[in-house]
Amino acid sequence: MTDDRLTLRSQVRFRAIDEEGVIVHTERGVVIVVNALGLRTLELIREQGSRRAVIARLAAEYDAPDTTIAADVDAFLDQMREQQLLEAA
Repeated sequence: MTDDRLTLRSQVRFRAIDEEGVIVHTERGVVIVVNALGLRTLELIREQGSRRAVIARLAAEYDAPDTTIAADVDAFLDQMREQQLLEAA
């Protein structure tokens, strides 16, 4: 996967509730609950805007290998694309 720019669709909102995140697609009526890593990934997408930056930051924060984090982030991004939560690249 390349260093794609990551942008949440304008219709997507998310917020933290306890240790989890809730994502809402306001037009489609889709609600998804994510764990703490998913929530942090969403925050970093909003702050950093690139896959590479998100992976680097999470690897540093979780003291985990980039390859492990990249696999998790890519799986999460695939799910977000399937749910139409990210702008098309």
